[in-house]
Amino acid sequence: MNTNKMNLKVLRTISGMTQEQVAEAVGVSRVTYLKWERYETFPDVKQLVKLSEVFGCSLDHFYFPVKAN
Repeated sequence: MNTNKMNLKVLRTISGMTQEQVAEAVGVSRVTYLKWERYETFPDVKQLVKLSEVFGCSLDHFYFPVKAN
């Protein structure tokens, strides 16, 4: 399993937010956010910054995810 694919869903679940809430906070549609979670499309740098603010994590988290053992 690609750990990058899981990051957004895991972060959203941990934060207790819905896809709609995250999408609104970042300024995109729920469908766009869903495509990010499904690894179909990718957020741009500005959107990654907003995501890091919403989830309270560094940008490194999106590029170098922590792998579970």
